[in-house]
Amino acid sequence: MNMFTPSRRPSSTPKQPQAPEPGRLRVLVADDEHLVATEIAAQLESLGYIPIGPVGSGRDALALCRVDPPDLALLDIHMPDGDGIATARSLLQELVVPSVILSAYSDVDCVRRAEESGVFGYLVKPADGDQLRAALEVAWGRFKKYMVKATENDELRQRLADRKVIERAKWILVNRAGVDESTAMRLLIEHSRRKGERVIVTAKRVIQTGQGVAQTTGASESEVGV
Repeated sequence: MNMFTPSRRPSSTPKQPQAPEPGRLRVLVADDEHLVATEIAAQLESLGYIPIGPVGSGRDALALCRVDPPDLALLDIHMPDGDGIATARSLLQELVVPSVILSAYSDVDCVRRAEESGVFGYLVKPADGDQLRAALEVAWGRFKKYMVKATENDELRQRLADRKVIERAKWILVNRAGVDESTAMRLLIEHSRRKGERVIVTAKRVIQTGQGVAQTTGASESEVGV
């Protein structure tokens, strides 16, 4: 598994990610076979996890995670608009969300690509409940250990800090504009694109100015639903 190379020790001990409680991890399901994805989501729920989705493409998986990051992602490999391995790489590098691959394919090339992308587990379909639970719990344990080492890297620590700022800005918009989380996140993303700036820049402006959503993002009342 490719890991970030620690550059120097941070001034304080990084806080490890914590599950809400044992077995209550929020797990995104992404599989382009709808019936299979629905069955996996139901299986996760029966095991005590909180399924997110399901979605049917890599693009939709990334979009959903940008709005509401899960604890883990369970991804098929062959999906439209970004396969599972490429999506796993983006989730880890951009959002610091770990992934487990669940695929019918287990050839050497797929396994090699998955390892290089930094996935934390690999399951071959069909996987029963015990296999699924074991893979997810092992992956979560690996991710927590990974975070202890990886947060020593300046770049990753900055992304983690940015994510917290964006979350704070999102909730300011939720509370002040009366919109839901997904709408608030969409407003931040769309405004940053219009301005040609990073989402973190827009988020910091929301926090620093204390302006309402329409003032800060330039959104109309109809856009925010107020």
